[in-house]
Amino acid sequence: MARPLRLQFSGALYQRVGHVFQGRDKAVLVEREAHLLELIRHVVLNPVRAGMVNDAADWPWSSHADVLGGPDMAPNWLEVDQLLLAFGSTRKRAVARYVDFVRAGVGVPSVWEGLRGQVFLGSEDFVVALQQGLESADQALMEVPRVQRRRAPLPLAEYAKNPNRDVAMAEAYASGDHSMKAIADHFEVHYATVSRAVRKVEAQRSLQKN
Repeated sequence: MARPLRLQFSGALYQRVGHVFQGRDKAVLVEREAHLLELIRHVVLNPVRAGMVNDAADWPWSSHADVLGGPDMAPNWLEVDQLLLAFGSTRKRAVARYVDFVRAGVGVPSVWEGLRGQVFLGSEDFVVALQQGLESADQALMEVPRVQRRRAPLPLAEYAKNPNRDVAMAEAYASGDHSMKAIADHFEVHYATVSRAVRKVEAQRSLQKN
C-alpha cells in the first residue's frame, strides 16, 4: 500500500483569507508517491496565485528559495535534499527540473479538487485501504450500533433543492460524502465550477463571521 503522509495546514491562525491563508485548519492524509510533489508545488505557488509576487522564489516566507539555494542557505532543520532527490541524482539537474516543475504548475487546476471526503488526497485504492483500517479500529466500538455512529449520506438531489446552486454544491462538498466530480455530474457543470462555488461560499461565510 502507498504510504500515507499526514499534513496539517493552519489558515485561521492569523484570521487571514485568500489563496495563501484561506480556510480553517486542515489535516489531510496524502498518498506520498502520487500527490506529495503536487501538493508541495501547490503550496509554493500560493503567493503567485494571490498576485503577491511574480515568482515563487520571491516570497520571503517560503522554503522555496532555500531549496534552490541548497543546504548552505537553508536552516539546519530544513531537509532540502530529500525533495530534490525526486528530480535527479545531481544537484544541478535536480534544481533545474524542480524549477521547471513548479513553474509548470501555474494555471493548473487546484490540487484540492482531487480531495476525497475532505480528508484523503490520493488514489481510490489509497482511500479504500485507509478506510478499511479505520473500520477495523471501529471494532473496539461495537457496543455502539453502526447506524448510530455514522449517518446515511444525504443524496445530492436533496442538496439540489436549494435554489442557490453555489450554496447547494458547496454544502454537498462540505458534507464529505460527495466528490467534486460526483457533484459536477449531478449538477451538470464542470468540476472547476464546483471548485469556484466552494471557494466563493467559504469566503462569504468567513467574511460574515469576521
